[in-house]
Amino acid sequence: MPMTNAPLSNELLGLTVLAPEEALALARLVPSPADLAIDGLTDDEWKAFEIALTDR
Repeated sequence: MPMTNAPLSNELLGLTVLAPEEALALARLVPSPADLAIDGLTDDEWKAFEIALTDR
């Protein structure tokens, strides 16, 4: 059974539409590739990661 960090709820999540200026004010920087890198990953772990992504 898949696990998630999302709270359990029967409520539908809505889409929030903001004016461009407000959206820019609330935006966060995208992490760099170095910050997102997973150090020490084996080839088998990488393959399992890719499979998990495609299974979503």
